[in-house]
Amino acid sequence: MMTSAVPPIKRVLVAFDHRRQGRAALAQAIALARQSHAEVLVLYVEDESLRRLASLPFAHEIHRTSGAARRIDTASLNRQLSRQIQRLQRDMSETIRSQQVTGTVRVVRGRLTEQALAASSETDVIFIDVLDPGSAMGMFPSQQRGVQPAPDSLRQPVTVLFDGSPA
Repeated sequence: MMTSAVPPIKRVLVAFDHRRQGRAALAQAIALARQSHAEVLVLYVEDESLRRLASLPFAHEIHRTSGAARRIDTASLNRQLSRQIQRLQRDMSETIRSQQVTGTVRVVRGRLTEQALAASSETDVIFIDVLDPGSAMGMFPSQQRGVQPAPDSLRQPVTVLFDGSPA
């Protein structure tokens, strides 16, 4: 009986968007990268819909305590989002360095699933931090084969093992 060697894991992708901080997925990815001597690619997907919405003439924000509505200032919003992204890049880069793993942080605009799929060609393992695990199910329709998201009561961190077999 012939056995094939398991291909090494060289690059691990962690993808998340504004709805999540990606910390849980990053911790799992770093652990795998450290064990495999792999590089980590952190992909933050900026939702372009927010910027588009803010540019619409009827877009207003409502103050959460006073209830006062005011027109969204797109320049101010863009500055605020840019500061948040810079802070996130700095924090993620520091986390990677502090864990003594090689890695990069990349920021892109678009939809999480589309950008994660686009970046997946550069990686061996993908971690996607989503609020609703069921929303990621449509990413790989050919791989679903009856897979369903776990009920809320059973959702726990998951460790994924790869045996090297073809998908």
